[in-house]
Amino acid sequence: MKIEPEEIIYLVQEMAQRHDKDQDVGFEASVFVLFEKYKGRDDIADRAYCITTRMHCLTDLMGDERMHGWTLETRDPKCKLTNGAVFHAVALCPLRLENERYHFDADEFFRIALEEVEPEGHA
Repeated sequence: MKIEPEEIIYLVQEMAQRHDKDQDVGFEASVFVLFEKYKGRDDIADRAYCITTRMHCLTDLMGDERMHGWTLETRDPKCKLTNGAVFHAVALCPLRLENERYHFDADEFFRIALEEVEPEGHA
């Protein structure tokens, strides 16, 4: 199933709003947000599964040293400011399946993020 970057960004923004209101931001909350967004669609369960799987794969990559260049620490140890290109890569990077577990190939993920980042302005 093809997931668009805007779908990932939507979930991230909704979860950030929940966090700011001290509401639950766990897995169940993310599924609830997605079921609300896609209510009435035939592919609601598949789409929610694909998006949450991709977000879980991002969580696995947060420990990669290269992620330090794409994130900034905040006062909340559970939150990091993250460059939008990362969320584009979450949507666009192919999922790999090994030992019955999905993951992103880290090299491929960061290559896609680099391709998606907006270039800096020129003076």
